[in-house]
Amino acid sequence: MTNTELWQEYEDGLMFQRKMGFAEDFPRYVRFKEGIQWAAPTPRTRNLPRPVFNIIEMFIRNKRAAVLNQPISMTFSPAESAAGEAGQRAEQNARDMTDYARLLWNRLGQDALNSELIDDAATLGTGILHYYYDDSAGAAGSGPCLGEIRGESIDPLNVFFADPQLCDLQKQEYVLIASRRRVREVRALAQRLGCSRAILAAIVPDTAEADGYGTEPDDGREFCTVLTKYYRKNGEVCFDRATRSAELARGQRLTPQGGRPVTLYPLVVMAWKRRKSASSGSERQKG
Repeated sequence: MTNTELWQEYEDGLMFQRKMGFAEDFPRYVRFKEGIQWAAPTPRTRNLPRPVFNIIEMFIRNKRAAVLNQPISMTFSPAESAAGEAGQRAEQNARDMTDYARLLWNRLGQDALNSELIDDAATLGTGILHYYYDDSAGAAGSGPCLGEIRGESIDPLNVFFADPQLCDLQKQEYVLIASRRRVREVRALAQRLGCSRAILAAIVPDTAEADGYGTEPDDGREFCTVLTKYYRKNGEVCFDRATRSAELARGQRLTPQGGRPVTLYPLVVMAWKRRKSASSGSERQKG
């Protein structure tokens, strides 16, 4: 089985994380926050009590509350004031945009996403949100429109940057995201993308590396790793998508048909504290 180009870049990213110690450090930070703070018992210590006074979880909770204690909203207003019908139309357009922003905020579950972002940033040093268009979703009242914008919080260990020392996300040459999905879902996605039967047959299960968080491994017979790479072509954001053995999309424009060109990567990165030796996706700050 021949690995795809994206898979090689993914393995290079994993090697960098292991070299920097992130693959071991991040799960340890999470375990300490969850109160799993004692070393594994030995024959000499297995019968000793292991009290836990989890002040770390309290610190994280207080930090999260300090950032999220004020409600956030988007409000639009006309750029210029005008009299008569033109002014009324501009005011109405601004109100419509404000209502749409509030509706989209609720559909995205943005308050919950913000909470996850801050929690990851305070625990791991970095929080990452990813926004994408789910063409399999049907928005209520959307009429002939298909799909809807979705958001998700991503573990920093599943995001790989072209330049780990460059803090500005939008200056990155590319951003690579890895996710585990069921094989049947990936094949359905490939069909929607117009992939050939040969590519559909090449979408096969693979085994994920242990994540170190203590989660149960998924069924290797049903899941595979999907890689999505964002980059710019002529200033416009495009993406490639592949599994280990199948290339699903190459040079796909992120801009919807008939829409204005998308020039920004659809991710948000929050670093709790900047460090000279750390990157936008690799903060080693313990909170």
